[in-house]
Amino acid sequence: MLWVGIFILVGALIGAFTNFLAIKMLFHPRTEKRIFNKKVPLTPGLIPKRQEEIAVSLGDIVGEYLVTSAGIKNVVNGVHFKEQVHDEIIKKVEDWSDKDMTIEDVLIDLFGDDSLADALQSMESLALGMVENGVNTVWDRYEMKERTVASILPSSFAVKKEEWIESVVDHITDALQEALQSEQGTRMLSHVSNQLLDKAGGFWGSLASVFVDEQKMMSKIKPALIEQLNSNIVKNLLHTLLEEQWHRLEEKKITDIMEMLSDQESKQWLLSTCKQFVQQREWKEKVLQYRWKHIITSHYTVMENVVQRIVGMTFTLFQHNVDKMLKLINLPQMVANEVRSFPIEQLESMIVRIARKELRAITFLGAVLGGIIGLFQSVIYFVT
Repeated sequence: MLWVGIFILVGALIGAFTNFLAIKMLFHPRTEKRIFNKKVPLTPGLIPKRQEEIAVSLGDIVGEYLVTSAGIKNVVNGVHFKEQVHDEIIKKVEDWSDKDMTIEDVLIDLFGDDSLADALQSMESLALGMVENGVNTVWDRYEMKERTVASILPSSFAVKKEEWIESVVDHITDALQEALQSEQGTRMLSHVSNQLLDKAGGFWGSLASVFVDEQKMMSKIKPALIEQLNSNIVKNLLHTLLEEQWHRLEEKKITDIMEMLSDQESKQWLLSTCKQFVQQREWKEKVLQYRWKHIITSHYTVMENVVQRIVGMTFTLFQHNVDKMLKLINLPQMVANEVRSFPIEQLESMIVRIARKELRAITFLGAVLGGIIGLFQSVIYFVT
Protein backbone atom coordinates (compact mmCIF):
# COMPACT_ATOMS: atom_id res chain seq x y z
CA MET A 1 0.00 0.00 0.00
CA LEU A 2 2.92 2.28 0.66
CA TRP A 3 4.02 1.99 -2.95
CA VAL A 4 0.49 2.67 -4.12
CA GLY A 5 0.47 5.89 -2.11
CA ILE A 6 3.88 6.84 -3.51
CA PHE A 7 2.68 6.27 -7.09
CA ILE A 8 -0.42 8.37 -6.44
CA LEU A 9 1.55 11.16 -4.76
CA VAL A 10 4.17 11.30 -7.50
CA GLY A 11 1.49 11.28 -10.20
CA ALA A 12 -0.43 14.07 -8.43
CA LEU A 13 2.71 16.20 -8.09
CA ILE A 14 3.62 15.68 -11.73
CA GLY A 15 0.08 16.52 -12.91
CA ALA A 16 -0.15 19.65 -10.73
CA PHE A 17 3.32 20.83 -11.75
CA THR A 18 2.63 20.17 -15.45
CA ASN A 19 -0.57 22.30 -15.42
CA PHE A 20 1.13 24.99 -13.33
CA LEU A 21 4.03 25.08 -15.78
CA ALA A 22 1.64 25.22 -18.75
CA ILE A 23 -0.13 28.23 -17.25
CA LYS A 24 3.18 29.97 -16.59
CA MET A 25 4.37 29.24 -20.11
CA LEU A 26 1.45 31.28 -21.47
CA PHE A 27 3.34 34.42 -20.32
CA HIS A 28 6.94 33.22 -19.77
CA PRO A 29 9.53 33.66 -20.87
CA ARG A 30 8.92 37.18 -22.14
CA THR A 31 11.59 36.98 -24.83
CA GLU A 32 13.21 34.38 -26.98
CA LYS A 33 15.94 32.35 -25.26
CA ARG A 34 19.01 30.90 -26.98
CA ILE A 35 21.63 28.33 -25.96
CA PHE A 36 24.76 28.09 -28.08
CA ASN A 37 23.02 30.37 -30.55
CA LYS A 38 20.20 27.87 -30.86
CA LYS A 39 16.65 28.93 -30.13
CA VAL A 40 15.17 27.24 -27.10
CA PRO A 41 11.84 25.62 -28.00
CA LEU A 42 8.64 27.23 -26.70
CA THR A 43 10.35 30.59 -26.15
CA PRO A 44 9.03 33.21 -25.85
CA GLY A 45 5.77 32.27 -24.13
CA LEU A 46 2.56 31.83 -26.08
CA ILE A 47 1.05 35.28 -25.42
CA PRO A 48 4.29 37.29 -25.91
CA LYS A 49 4.94 35.34 -29.09
CA ARG A 50 1.42 35.79 -30.44
CA GLN A 51 0.84 39.34 -29.14
CA GLU A 52 0.70 40.81 -32.65
CA GLU A 53 -1.82 38.22 -33.84
CA ILE A 54 -3.85 38.60 -30.64
CA ALA A 55 -3.89 42.40 -31.14
CA VAL A 56 -5.18 42.13 -34.72
CA SER A 57 -7.75 39.44 -33.87
CA LEU A 58 -9.02 41.31 -30.82
CA GLY A 59 -9.28 44.52 -32.84
CA ASP A 60 -11.32 42.73 -35.52
CA ILE A 61 -13.61 41.15 -32.91
CA VAL A 62 -14.25 44.47 -31.14
CA GLY A 63 -14.74 46.41 -34.39
CA GLU A 64 -16.90 43.85 -36.21
CA TYR A 65 -18.92 42.22 -33.43
CA LEU A 66 -18.77 44.15 -30.15
CA VAL A 67 -18.78 47.89 -30.93
CA THR A 68 -20.89 48.25 -34.07
CA SER A 69 -22.83 51.13 -35.58
CA ALA A 70 -26.09 49.18 -35.13
CA GLY A 71 -25.37 48.63 -31.46
CA ILE A 72 -24.52 52.29 -30.91
CA LYS A 73 -27.69 53.39 -32.73
CA ASN A 74 -29.79 51.08 -30.54
CA VAL A 75 -28.32 52.71 -27.43
CA VAL A 76 -28.77 56.25 -28.75
CA ASN A 77 -32.33 55.56 -29.91
CA GLY A 78 -33.35 54.41 -26.46
CA VAL A 79 -35.86 56.76 -24.82
CA HIS A 80 -34.25 56.28 -21.42
CA PHE A 81 -30.83 57.28 -22.76
CA LYS A 82 -32.18 60.49 -24.33
CA GLU A 83 -34.06 61.39 -21.17
CA GLN A 84 -30.96 60.74 -19.11
CA VAL A 85 -28.83 63.01 -21.29
CA HIS A 86 -31.52 65.72 -21.25
CA ASP A 87 -31.87 65.53 -17.46
CA GLU A 88 -28.10 65.70 -16.95
CA ILE A 89 -27.86 68.83 -19.12
CA ILE A 90 -30.78 70.50 -17.29
CA LYS A 91 -29.19 69.59 -13.96
CA LYS A 92 -25.90 71.16 -15.04
CA VAL A 93 -27.63 74.31 -16.30
CA GLU A 94 -29.52 74.69 -13.00
CA ASP A 95 -26.30 74.13 -11.07
CA TRP A 96 -24.70 77.05 -12.91
CA SER A 97 -27.69 79.18 -11.96
CA ASP A 98 -27.62 78.14 -8.28
CA LYS A 99 -23.92 79.04 -8.06
CA ASP A 100 -24.65 82.52 -9.50
CA MET A 101 -22.09 82.01 -12.25
CA THR A 102 -21.41 84.44 -15.07
CA ILE A 103 -21.28 83.41 -18.71
CA GLU A 104 -17.49 83.48 -18.41
CA ASP A 105 -17.62 81.12 -15.39
CA VAL A 106 -19.85 78.75 -17.37
CA LEU A 107 -17.38 78.69 -20.26
CA ILE A 108 -14.51 78.05 -17.82
CA ASP A 109 -16.49 75.17 -16.34
CA LEU A 110 -17.02 73.73 -19.83
CA PHE A 111 -13.57 74.29 -21.36
CA GLY A 112 -11.26 74.92 -18.40
CA ASP A 113 -9.52 78.13 -17.37
CA ASP A 114 -6.42 77.43 -19.46
CA SER A 115 -8.45 76.74 -22.60
CA LEU A 116 -10.96 79.61 -22.27
CA ALA A 117 -9.03 81.99 -24.53
CA ASP A 118 -8.65 79.31 -27.18
CA ALA A 119 -12.34 78.40 -26.87
CA LEU A 120 -13.41 82.04 -27.29
CA GLN A 121 -11.10 82.41 -30.29
CA SER A 122 -12.52 79.25 -31.82
CA MET A 123 -16.09 80.48 -31.26
CA GLU A 124 -15.21 83.85 -32.82
CA SER A 125 -13.64 82.13 -35.83
CA LEU A 126 -16.71 79.93 -36.13
CA ALA A 127 -19.01 82.97 -35.90
CA LEU A 128 -16.99 84.83 -38.55
CA GLY A 129 -17.19 81.84 -40.85
CA MET A 130 -20.95 81.57 -40.30
CA VAL A 131 -21.35 85.32 -40.98
CA GLU A 132 -19.39 85.09 -44.22
CA ASN A 133 -21.30 82.03 -45.39
CA GLY A 134 -24.61 83.59 -44.35
CA VAL A 135 -23.97 86.88 -46.14
CA ASN A 136 -22.79 85.12 -49.31
CA THR A 137 -25.76 82.74 -49.27
CA VAL A 138 -28.37 85.46 -48.70
CA TRP A 139 -26.74 87.79 -51.21
CA ASP A 140 -26.68 85.19 -53.99
CA ARG A 141 -29.90 83.32 -53.23
CA TYR A 142 -32.07 86.42 -52.96
CA GLU A 143 -30.23 88.40 -55.68
CA MET A 144 -29.69 91.33 -53.35
CA LYS A 145 -27.62 93.17 -55.96
CA GLU A 146 -30.75 93.87 -58.04
CA ARG A 147 -33.34 94.26 -55.30
CA THR A 148 -34.88 97.55 -54.25
CA VAL A 149 -35.79 98.69 -50.74
CA ALA A 150 -39.48 98.10 -51.48
CA SER A 151 -38.83 94.47 -52.41
CA ILE A 152 -37.48 93.55 -48.97
CA LEU A 153 -40.21 95.27 -46.98
CA PRO A 154 -43.13 93.11 -45.76
CA SER A 155 -46.59 93.71 -47.21
CA SER A 156 -47.84 94.82 -43.80
CA PHE A 157 -45.39 97.73 -43.88
CA ALA A 158 -47.79 99.81 -46.01
CA VAL A 159 -50.01 100.41 -42.98
CA LYS A 160 -46.99 101.00 -40.78
CA LYS A 161 -45.64 103.50 -43.31
CA GLU A 162 -48.77 105.65 -43.10
CA GLU A 163 -48.67 105.59 -39.32
CA TRP A 164 -44.99 106.47 -39.38
CA ILE A 165 -45.45 109.39 -41.80
CA GLU A 166 -48.31 110.81 -39.73
CA SER A 167 -46.20 110.46 -36.61
CA VAL A 168 -43.30 112.30 -38.28
CA VAL A 169 -45.62 115.09 -39.47
CA ASP A 170 -46.97 115.57 -35.95
CA HIS A 171 -43.46 115.53 -34.56
CA ILE A 172 -42.30 118.18 -37.07
CA THR A 173 -45.23 120.53 -36.43
CA ASP A 174 -44.94 120.11 -32.64
CA ALA A 175 -41.21 120.77 -32.77
CA LEU A 176 -41.74 123.90 -34.91
CA GLN A 177 -44.42 125.20 -32.56
CA GLU A 178 -42.17 124.64 -29.58
CA ALA A 179 -39.31 126.39 -31.34
CA LEU A 180 -41.50 129.41 -32.29
CA GLN A 181 -42.71 129.79 -28.69
CA SER A 182 -39.19 129.73 -27.28
CA GLU A 183 -36.96 132.78 -26.79
CA GLN A 184 -34.74 131.61 -29.60
CA GLY A 185 -37.76 131.41 -31.89
CA THR A 186 -38.86 134.93 -30.94
CA ARG A 187 -35.40 136.29 -31.71
CA MET A 188 -35.42 134.47 -35.04
CA LEU A 189 -38.81 135.97 -36.01
CA SER A 190 -37.63 139.44 -34.94
CA HIS A 191 -34.49 139.07 -37.02
CA VAL A 192 -36.50 137.92 -40.05
CA SER A 193 -38.97 140.81 -39.76
CA ASN A 194 -36.17 143.37 -39.51
CA GLN A 195 -34.51 141.88 -42.58
CA LEU A 196 -37.82 142.13 -44.48
CA LEU A 197 -38.18 145.81 -43.56
CA ASP A 198 -34.59 146.50 -44.48
CA LYS A 199 -35.02 144.80 -47.84
CA ALA A 200 -38.19 146.81 -48.50
CA GLY A 201 -36.03 149.95 -48.59
CA GLY A 202 -37.17 153.32 -49.91
CA PHE A 203 -39.67 155.67 -48.33
CA TRP A 204 -42.24 153.02 -47.34
CA GLY A 205 -39.60 150.77 -45.82
CA SER A 206 -38.22 153.59 -43.71
CA LEU A 207 -41.72 154.69 -42.74
CA ALA A 208 -42.67 151.11 -41.71
CA SER A 209 -39.55 150.74 -39.57
CA VAL A 210 -40.45 153.95 -37.71
CA PHE A 211 -44.14 153.39 -37.07
CA VAL A 212 -44.42 149.56 -36.81
CA ASP A 213 -44.20 148.26 -33.24
CA GLU A 214 -42.01 145.14 -33.27
CA GLN A 215 -43.67 143.58 -30.20
CA LYS A 216 -47.14 144.01 -31.65
CA MET A 217 -45.97 142.58 -34.96
CA MET A 218 -44.50 139.53 -33.17
CA SER A 219 -47.72 139.04 -31.25
CA LYS A 220 -49.60 138.87 -34.56
CA ILE A 221 -47.11 136.80 -36.59
CA LYS A 222 -46.40 134.10 -34.02
CA PRO A 223 -50.03 132.98 -33.44
CA ALA A 224 -50.66 133.10 -37.18
CA LEU A 225 -47.69 130.83 -37.84
CA ILE A 226 -48.70 128.42 -35.09
CA GLU A 227 -52.24 128.35 -36.42
CA GLN A 228 -50.95 127.54 -39.89
CA LEU A 229 -48.76 124.74 -38.52
CA ASN A 230 -51.85 123.15 -36.97
CA SER A 231 -53.87 123.54 -40.16
CA ASN A 232 -54.61 120.60 -42.43
CA ILE A 233 -53.07 122.44 -45.35
CA VAL A 234 -49.57 122.41 -43.84
CA LYS A 235 -49.93 118.89 -42.45
CA ASN A 236 -51.14 117.57 -45.80
CA LEU A 237 -48.26 119.32 -47.53
CA LEU A 238 -45.72 117.77 -45.15
CA HIS A 239 -47.41 114.39 -45.52
CA THR A 240 -47.19 114.62 -49.32
CA LEU A 241 -43.53 115.65 -49.23
CA LEU A 242 -42.58 112.82 -46.86
CA GLU A 243 -44.54 110.31 -48.90
CA GLU A 244 -42.77 111.39 -52.07
CA GLN A 245 -39.38 111.11 -50.41
CA TRP A 246 -40.24 107.69 -49.01
CA HIS A 247 -41.39 106.52 -52.44
CA ARG A 248 -38.06 107.64 -53.93
CA LEU A 249 -36.24 105.73 -51.20
CA GLU A 250 -38.26 102.57 -51.90
CA GLU A 251 -37.29 102.72 -55.57
CA LYS A 252 -33.59 102.86 -54.77
CA LYS A 253 -31.53 99.69 -54.93
CA ILE A 254 -30.23 98.34 -51.66
CA THR A 255 -26.71 98.39 -53.05
CA ASP A 256 -27.00 102.12 -53.82
CA ILE A 257 -27.92 102.89 -50.22
CA MET A 258 -25.08 100.72 -48.89
CA GLU A 259 -22.57 102.43 -51.17
CA MET A 260 -23.87 105.82 -49.97
CA LEU A 261 -22.84 104.79 -46.45
CA SER A 262 -19.36 103.66 -47.47
CA ASP A 263 -16.90 103.86 -50.30
CA GLN A 264 -16.73 100.05 -50.39
CA GLU A 265 -18.60 97.73 -52.72
CA SER A 266 -22.02 97.00 -51.17
CA LYS A 267 -21.57 93.28 -50.50
CA GLN A 268 -18.08 93.81 -49.11
CA TRP A 269 -19.36 96.64 -46.91
CA LEU A 270 -22.12 94.45 -45.48
CA LEU A 271 -19.68 91.61 -44.84
CA SER A 272 -17.07 93.81 -43.18
CA THR A 273 -19.73 95.55 -41.04
CA CYS A 274 -21.06 92.21 -39.76
CA LYS A 275 -17.53 90.96 -39.08
CA GLN A 276 -16.61 94.14 -37.23
CA PHE A 277 -19.65 93.68 -35.00
CA VAL A 278 -18.65 90.08 -34.22
CA GLN A 279 -15.10 91.19 -33.38
CA GLN A 280 -16.12 94.08 -31.12
CA ARG A 281 -14.62 93.50 -27.71
CA GLU A 282 -16.99 95.69 -25.68
CA TRP A 283 -20.20 93.72 -26.23
CA LYS A 284 -18.38 90.40 -25.78
CA GLU A 285 -17.04 91.52 -22.39
CA LYS A 286 -20.53 92.57 -21.32
CA VAL A 287 -21.94 89.22 -22.39
CA LEU A 288 -19.22 87.32 -20.51
CA GLN A 289 -20.05 89.18 -17.28
CA TYR A 290 -23.79 88.61 -17.59
CA ARG A 291 -25.26 86.40 -14.86
CA TRP A 292 -26.38 82.97 -16.01
CA LYS A 293 -29.31 82.89 -13.56
CA HIS A 294 -30.82 86.00 -15.17
CA ILE A 295 -31.11 84.08 -18.44
CA ILE A 296 -32.57 81.00 -16.75
CA THR A 297 -35.01 82.88 -14.54
CA SER A 298 -36.63 84.80 -17.38
CA HIS A 299 -36.36 82.14 -20.08
CA TYR A 300 -36.49 78.79 -18.28
CA THR A 301 -39.16 77.28 -20.54
CA VAL A 302 -37.35 78.47 -23.65
CA MET A 303 -34.11 77.01 -22.28
CA GLU A 304 -35.76 73.62 -21.73
CA ASN A 305 -37.10 73.61 -25.27
CA VAL A 306 -33.70 74.64 -26.65
CA VAL A 307 -31.93 71.87 -24.70
CA GLN A 308 -34.49 69.34 -25.92
CA ARG A 309 -34.03 70.42 -29.53
CA ILE A 310 -30.24 70.44 -29.26
CA VAL A 311 -30.25 66.93 -27.76
CA GLY A 312 -32.60 65.71 -30.49
CA MET A 313 -30.58 67.35 -33.28
CA THR A 314 -27.31 66.05 -31.84
CA PHE A 315 -28.63 62.51 -31.59
CA THR A 316 -30.05 62.66 -35.12
CA LEU A 317 -26.77 64.03 -36.49
CA PHE A 318 -24.84 61.39 -34.57
CA GLN A 319 -27.03 58.55 -35.87
CA HIS A 320 -26.66 59.70 -39.47
CA ASN A 321 -22.89 59.91 -39.18
CA VAL A 322 -22.03 57.08 -36.76
CA ASP A 323 -20.82 54.85 -39.61
CA LYS A 324 -18.50 57.58 -40.89
CA MET A 325 -17.27 58.30 -37.36
CA LEU A 326 -16.43 54.65 -36.69
CA LYS A 327 -14.69 54.47 -40.04
CA LEU A 328 -12.63 57.56 -39.24
CA ILE A 329 -11.81 56.28 -35.76
CA ASN A 330 -10.82 52.87 -37.23
CA LEU A 331 -11.72 51.02 -34.04
CA PRO A 332 -10.02 47.70 -34.99
CA GLN A 333 -6.74 49.51 -35.60
CA MET A 334 -7.08 51.51 -32.38
CA VAL A 335 -7.75 48.38 -30.30
CA ALA A 336 -4.88 46.55 -32.02
CA ASN A 337 -2.48 49.41 -31.24
CA GLU A 338 -3.55 49.45 -27.60
CA VAL A 339 -3.07 45.67 -27.26
CA ARG A 340 0.36 45.88 -28.91
CA SER A 341 1.50 48.51 -26.43
CA PHE A 342 -0.09 46.79 -23.42
CA PRO A 343 2.67 45.41 -21.09
CA ILE A 344 2.64 41.62 -20.76
CA GLU A 345 3.30 41.96 -17.02
CA GLN A 346 0.08 43.92 -16.52
CA LEU A 347 -1.85 41.53 -18.74
CA GLU A 348 -0.62 38.54 -16.72
CA SER A 349 -1.42 40.26 -13.43
CA MET A 350 -4.91 41.18 -14.65
CA ILE A 351 -5.72 37.65 -15.92
CA VAL A 352 -4.37 36.01 -12.74
CA ARG A 353 -6.36 38.40 -10.58
CA ILE A 354 -9.58 37.77 -12.50
CA ALA A 355 -9.20 34.00 -13.00
CA ARG A 356 -7.33 33.12 -9.79
CA LYS A 357 -9.90 30.50 -8.70
CA GLU A 358 -10.11 28.93 -12.15
CA LEU A 359 -6.30 28.72 -12.50
CA ARG A 360 -6.07 27.06 -9.10
CA ALA A 361 -8.81 24.65 -10.16
CA ILE A 362 -6.81 23.78 -13.30
CA THR A 363 -3.74 23.09 -11.19
CA PHE A 364 -5.80 21.00 -8.78
CA LEU A 365 -7.38 19.10 -11.69
CA GLY A 366 -3.89 18.28 -12.94
CA ALA A 367 -3.07 16.87 -9.49
CA VAL A 368 -6.25 14.76 -9.48
CA LEU A 369 -5.66 13.41 -12.95
CA GLY A 370 -2.01 12.72 -12.11
CA GLY A 371 -3.05 10.89 -8.94
CA ILE A 372 -5.52 8.77 -10.90
CA ILE A 373 -2.84 7.95 -13.47
CA GLY A 374 -0.43 7.06 -10.62
CA LEU A 375 -3.07 4.75 -9.15
CA PHE A 376 -3.51 2.93 -12.48
CA GLN A 377 0.26 2.67 -12.88
CA SER A 378 0.61 1.12 -9.40
CA VAL A 379 -2.12 -1.39 -10.15
CA ILE A 380 -0.47 -2.35 -13.46
CA TYR A 381 2.93 -2.54 -11.76
CA PHE A 382 1.82 -4.91 -8.99
CA VAL A 383 -0.41 -7.02 -11.25
CA THR A 384 2.38 -7.65 -13.71
